[in-house]
Amino acid sequence: MDIDEYVQIWRQPTMVHYSDKLVIPKKMHTCRVCGEIIKSGEQCHLYKGIEDGFYTIYFHNECWDYSRDWEENDWETCSPGEISRKEIKDEMNANARISNENRN
Repeated sequence: MDIDEYVQIWRQPTMVHYSDKLVIPKKMHTCRVCGEIIKSGEQCHLYKGIEDGFYTIYFHNECWDYSRDWEENDWETCSPGEISRKEIKDEMNANARISNENRN
């Protein structure tokens, strides 16, 4: 590989995840999935990374769980608030019931 090829690869945008944890925030934040408020003192999921700069994203715990199977395209096409926290809870509960019924 010559230097020009190396520079071309090096300059490509990359996404790096460097933190993923449960936190109890001291101030309000907006959930990346449902767009609703995460209240101060309410346990939530905190995700940090680098993609064209540093970013920090907050999620309600159920919104985090709901989005775990998303592909990159899902993140690009879903704006915060397109699905409500209630809809997420209802869908996850329905999926859990179906899963339990299939086991029996």
